[in-house]
Amino acid sequence: MARAEVNEIQIAVDESGFNPPSVKVSKGEPARLVFTRTTEKTCATKVVIPSLKISEDLPLNKPVSIDIKPEKSGEIGFACSMEMLKGKIDVTE
Repeated sequence: MARAEVNEIQIAVDESGFNPPSVKVSKGEPARLVFTRTTEKTCATKVVIPSLKISEDLPLNKPVSIDIKPEKSGEIGFACSMEMLKGKIDVTE
C-alpha cells in the first residue's frame, strides 16, 4: 500500500516569534508542522492550536512535529500559550 506524501513545513521559533508566521497547506492533504525553538528569549515555550485542540511543549533546539489534515479551507491560528506570538495556517482548496 502506497503511503501518502506528507507536506513537511519547518517553523522556527525565535526572538521575533514564529518564522515563517504564515504557512499554506491544502485541504484534505496531510501536513506535518515541525516547530523548533531556537532561543530562550521567547514566551513561545509551547505552541497552541485551539481549533484543533492541540497544545505541545517546545523544548529548546528539539524539533516538535505536529501532524494535521485540515478538512475545510480557511485559516487556522496558532500561538504561544500566552497568545502574544501568533501565526496562521492558510488552508487552500
